[in-house]
Amino acid sequence: MPIKTLLDYLEAGDSLDEFLDHFPSVSREQAIAALELAFFNGIFFVIYIRVDTIGGVSGLDPRSFLIAIGAQLCNKYGKDIFPQPSSGYVSVNVDSISEQTKIIGQVINKIYSLSFLPPIIMDVQVTASNVKGQSEIYGAEIRELFNIDLALDELTLLHITLFNPVREIQKRYPNEKVVILINALDEASQHIGKNIIDIIPRSADADFPTNLRLVMTSRLGDHLTDFPDEDKLFLNKDAKEGGYREEVLKDAENYIDKQIK
Repeated sequence: MPIKTLLDYLEAGDSLDEFLDHFPSVSREQAIAALELAFFNGIFFVIYIRVDTIGGVSGLDPRSFLIAIGAQLCNKYGKDIFPQPSSGYVSVNVDSISEQTKIIGQVINKIYSLSFLPPIIMDVQVTASNVKGQSEIYGAEIRELFNIDLALDELTLLHITLFNPVREIQKRYPNEKVVILINALDEASQHIGKNIIDIIPRSADADFPTNLRLVMTSRLGDHLTDFPDEDKLFLNKDAKEGGYREEVLKDAENYIDKQIK
C-alpha cells in the first residue's frame, strides 16, 4: 500500500474508515502502521517509486525515475520549489491600426522548462481603441517551449529534480523530511547503460540534503555492493513458514525507524 495514498485521503478530509472501504485489501492494522511510519519523529512526505520492466511508476530509465520524483514533489509542494523562467509583465496600448497589421508586445524565442511543471502564466494587458479589418494584436508570442529533461545529463537532472527542491523544502518547512521509498531496485540492473542504481545518491555524499531519506527494497545481487553494509537489512524469505514472521516485521520496523530519523 503506498503510504502517500492514505495520507492523501486523510488530507482531503476522508476518515480512515472511508479509506479502508475503498481499499478492502488493506487491514486497519496495516493502515495504522503506515501512519506510525509517516509521523514517526516528525512530519514526512513519502514518495513511492516502483522500478520494474512492465508496470513500474518510472520504468527502468534513470531519467524517467528522476522526473517521476520531481513530478511528485511538484504535486505536493508546488512549482515554486523548482527554477522557473520569469513570467514578466507585458502591456500593449494601441490607439489605431490599419488593416492586416500585426503587433506583438514581446517576442520570446525559447523558454526552457521541465516537463512536469505547469504551463507558464504571463501577465499580459492589451488595450486597443480602433482596430480595423484583419489586424492582429498579441501581448506576447512564445515561439518554442523546450523541455530540458532530455537535454540534461543525469547528475544535473538529479540536482534540479531532487536535491535543490528538497533543500528549498527544508527552508520552508524546517521540521519536514522527504522520504523516498524505492521498490524492486534490482530490476534497474536490466537497463542498458547508466541505470537508476548509478544515479541514486548515497547518504555519505557531501551534497546529500539533510532532510532527505531513502528506503529501498531489492533482491540480493552484486548491484548492492556499492551500498554500505550498515544501511542494509537482510530478510529471510522463509520466515513466514518458519514461524518468525513477527520477528522479521519487527526487524523491518526498527530498520525503517533508523533510516528515516
